Amino acid sequence: QQVCLALDMARLRRCVQRLTTMDTVTGLPNREFLFERLAAEIARARRYREPLSLIVIDFDDFARFNACHGNREGNRVLRSAANLVKTGLRADVDVACRLGGEEFAVLLPNTPAVAQRAGVVAERIRETIEATRFRDGHDKRLSHMTVTLGVAGFPMHAEDGEDLVGLAYEALRAAKAAGKNRVGLYGLQS
Repeated sequence: QQVCLALDMARLRRCVQRLTTMDTVTGLPNREFLFERLAAEIARARRYREPLSLIVIDFDDFARFNACHGNREGNRVLRSAANLVKTGLRADVDVACRLGGEEFAVLLPNTPAVAQRAGVVAERIRETIEATRFRDGHDKRLSHMTVTLGVAGFPMHAEDGEDLVGLAYEALRAAKAAGKNRVGLYGLQS
């Protein structure tokens, strides 16, 4: 009986852990999970002297979309986009998370933050979102959606997770300022 109780407690603990680290709208891991995983991945990358890239993704003009179509359809688009982002990643290696609002992040272990590596992944995500014709609950076509992405890398640009996130956002802001619907690589013009 004690063994059964211990197994039930362990199962409940895993369930609670999952609920506290998952985003309920998209089904992706949430911001807290990202920062825990980022710390672990930086430690691993430092130990094995491997690169690590971070991509931050922000939907362009999402507030306007929500104003036109409502939060329910906005959540439907975010759910679909989460699935699109995941399909272009390496299973059990890369990690996609929802940062909050209309922002996502992708961790790319053992991937340098250069145009030919992390930049290719980011561009593939951008093109996939742009090419997708999102639909509402009645199968009616919704507004065209685009995303802007920022990419930065460890140890190329940053020495810790906090700096890596800040520099990826800096690349994102530069790409937004250059016209949106593009990939910004930290340290390069968009």
